Amino acid sequence: MGYNRAENVICLALGSTWTDCSWKNILFSRCGQGDTRELWDPVGEVDRMGDPFRAHAGYEGAFMDNQEKVQWLGKILSIQPRTNVWRYVLDNRTHSHIGYNLFLDGSVNGINAQFAVAISEKQQQCGGFRIGDFVKGTAWTKKYPGWEYADYYRAGALKRISEGEETTEDTSAPPWRTAPPDMQTYEWRGARMLSLSCWKGKCFQCIWANMANVTIEYEWGKSQKHRFESFCYGPKSCKVYKMGKPRNVPYKGRGSNYDEGWLDDICTERRGEDD
Repeated sequence: MGYNRAENVICLALGSTWTDCSWKNILFSRCGQGDTRELWDPVGEVDRMGDPFRAHAGYEGAFMDNQEKVQWLGKILSIQPRTNVWRYVLDNRTHSHIGYNLFLDGSVNGINAQFAVAISEKQQQCGGFRIGDFVKGTAWTKKYPGWEYADYYRAGALKRISEGEETTEDTSAPPWRTAPPDMQTYEWRGARMLSLSCWKGKCFQCIWANMANVTIEYEWGKSQKHRFESFCYGPKSCKVYKMGKPRNVPYKGRGSNYDEGWLDDICTERRGEDD
């Protein structure tokens, strides 16, 4: 399985409450949308010509008042938990679990694209979607582009067109491509920071991989910053896992504060190495 560079890159978000996948092309295309606002990097190393995720990470979400309803369909390439993360210097990192992101290869309004769809937990429970399934539905363009990793939301009319083929691969080793668990399971397990290279590579199809919508409290009660970060809910003993670089959590007047991983220990303290 592979990707060609997408000429029309679209991502979806549904609900309320990408094994050779190259998301680098997709992420780069998503960043190249003419935004001229200040860009900032979660690890404090802005690289405008390098990793496109870094450039997109500080994309502040302007209000968009031209929402449009779209028709989409595609083959599911990955299903990951959809989360919101709130950061406050190094004192707090709170993860809220609000549904799932479906990453697909298909079309939106008849235009071929590789895109993502965020669905609610109830929609996933009712649909029972799995990697390889062909599905279709409707959705609306998002209101705050910098606040939501997916590009569409308020989805409906979800329908499976055909089921994916049964896999015979070893499900006891990473990446785990089985049906994803419920939100309560993710909540109980807790997340560790995951390197972007892992998320885009071997971990992309794993049910424990996650790209979160992150809000940083920059000046308490007055201003916030927004970016996207990759996390992992998988076993601590996973041989594929890499944390990556420490992440900068800025606060006005305090300079740089780096999350070096000790918050991961707190978030996952209730489980063992193989849980």
